[in-house]
Amino acid sequence: MTAGTAIRPLTVGRLARDLMARAGQPMPALRCYESLAALWIRGCDTGLPGARVLREMTSRSAMRLAAGEDAFLAPDCHHIPDRLLEDESLVRLPASLAVQGVEWQDAIALARVWLGAREWG
Repeated sequence: MTAGTAIRPLTVGRLARDLMARAGQPMPALRCYESLAALWIRGCDTGLPGARVLREMTSRSAMRLAAGEDAFLAPDCHHIPDRLLEDESLVRLPASLAVQGVEWQDAIALARVWLGAREWG
């Protein structure tokens, strides 16, 4: 990984398509929870009728994550509203990070350091 390598922006559509591709398959619990939370936030922002279902799935995922589960089955495709699949808006940082003063530039810098430290061989 070189310093000039671009990091693709994380979009709502990319998260939705990733969840849809994994439907019914195990995935890391934290990743599933964070993806669902981002989709729920975007659903609320846009007044999407499916936001209520996303909120319920996010809440259930949070409870399971807090209980110590480390893997979940990705939700069935029909739970992810089609409109989110093509939504290319950037994923917002969680409010908990904003409260601590972390901004998107900080997240990009951390991602670059992490990517640079990985062994890709």
